[in-house]
Amino acid sequence: MKISGFGRIQGGRIDEDIIISGSSHINGDLECNAIHMSGSFLGTGALITHGDIKSSGKFRIDGGLHVDKDINFSGSATVGNGVIAQGTLKTSGSFRANNKVIVSLGFISTGSSTIKGDLVSDKVISLDGSARIYGDIKAEDVLIDTKYQWSLKKIFSAKKHPYRIRGSIHAKNKVEISRTVVNNDLKGREVKIGERSNIEGTVYYVDNLDVHKRAFLRNKPIKIKLEEL
Repeated sequence: MKISGFGRIQGGRIDEDIIISGSSHINGDLECNAIHMSGSFLGTGALITHGDIKSSGKFRIDGGLHVDKDINFSGSATVGNGVIAQGTLKTSGSFRANNKVIVSLGFISTGSSTIKGDLVSDKVISLDGSARIYGDIKAEDVLIDTKYQWSLKKIFSAKKHPYRIRGSIHAKNKVEISRTVVNNDLKGREVKIGERSNIEGTVYYVDNLDVHKRAFLRNKPIKIKLEEL
């Protein structure tokens, strides 16, 4: 199905890809194969796609989002409930989810992200830009503010702490963060805490711990065994 200009779609199931190059409004829940759009997509219900989603405009739905493959947002995206994706979620604009986000193959953000719940992945979670996570972060590797670590963008940034995690960070392998506030615990096999980071809980590590002299740890770090991770 192709929409060029303005289109209105009733909710239900559409067994084909939806391609949008204008503006579309979806009434109710929608299930389709895939969505590729460069314009605006507004939905009043939940959305299920069995393929991928590619959006380079304004994407907004009031319900939840369930995607069997990858998601790529390069504009603004707002999801009124949670997100479940079997592939990778990449966002380079502004992204907001009002519940937990669960992605199997990775979450990569180079823009601004706000998640009103947990952020969970079986692979990497990478945040470069700014982020507010109101729940826990759980992944194999957690990388926060590493892409621009030595750039002028970071040196002259007006924000001292552009990354704030209300919950805990738990990585099965590596945690590397800077300019980040973590309100609870941080746990990983290898842990690197960069400058201008505050850990209000306790840091637990298995193999290695590297703490920048300009980082603040509320409590003494604790070395644990691998089976305790």
